[in-house]
Amino acid sequence: MNRDTMLIIIASLFFLVVVTYTQTKKQKSALAQNLKSLDYIRNEAIGLDRLKKKWKDKKLANKIISQIKNPKTTRNDKSGKNFTLEFENLNRGEVDKISNKVLNSTLKIKEFSINRTNEFNATMRLKVVI
Repeated sequence: MNRDTMLIIIASLFFLVVVTYTQTKKQKSALAQNLKSLDYIRNEAIGLDRLKKKWKDKKLANKIISQIKNPKTTRNDKSGKNFTLEFENLNRGEVDKISNKVLNSTLKIKEFSINRTNEFNATMRLKVVI
């Protein structure tokens, strides 16, 4: 073999090593990105599963309903999975307190209405599914 042939072989091998190194580096980077994405998706799935269990928790729903009840509760019915509460003569603070408690809870709201009876009082109807 002459010198030119040896240089061509060495240059070809060097080029092959450089290409292999860059491709390996790209694949490692892509793998790391995929692993991060998979970890994010797994954490989201775990969070959604926990949220699903919380929404199905009947004890928590009953606890929230018992916290919402107050002396102005005029109707307190349970038929099957439906639970109905009605309140009368609620002032603004009571309306805010009850509506915030309901809307920030895990109750499945079927019906929620607030009607003003006069300038200072209101009635509220709440129907939830347990």
